[in-house]
Amino acid sequence: MSIRSAIMNRLVERTSVSGRVHLTLAPSGETLPYITIFWVDGVPDYHLGGPSGLIQRRLQADCYAVDSPGAEAVADSVWFALGALRFTDIDEVRIQDIMLDLETDVPEPPQQGTQQTTAHIRHEYIIWHEHAVPVN
Repeated sequence: MSIRSAIMNRLVERTSVSGRVHLTLAPSGETLPYITIFWVDGVPDYHLGGPSGLIQRRLQADCYAVDSPGAEAVADSVWFALGALRFTDIDEVRIQDIMLDLETDVPEPPQQGTQQTTAHIRHEYIIWHEHAVPVN
C-alpha cells in the first residue's frame, strides 16, 4: 500500500468527521465538518552511497467546521490520529516519524448568498517514511 492510501485510511478511521476526508477538494455542498488533505511535496533522502530508502513528505490537512471550536476539535482529531505515529507500520507502510510543523487559522469569506462563515484550520505535517530503493 502507498503512503497516500495509508494516511487517508488512518484519517478516515480515526478522526471526528465520520469519514468525510477528501483528497485535495471536498465535493460541493459537503456537510460540515470535514477534512481535505493535499500532498505538498516529497523529497527522497540520499547519502554518499545513494538513496537511503527514506522519503520526507509534507502533508497539508485543512479542517473545516461551522465554528472555531468545531474546527479546533477536527484539527485536534487529525493530530491525535497522526501525531503518535513514530517507528510504526500502518497498512504495510513503515512510518519513521510524523511531526506537526505548522498550524494556521485560515479566514474564509461567507458562503455566497448567506452570512454563514466556515471556520478553517490548516495543519502541515512532515512525514518521514521508508520507501523502496531502486536497484541496478
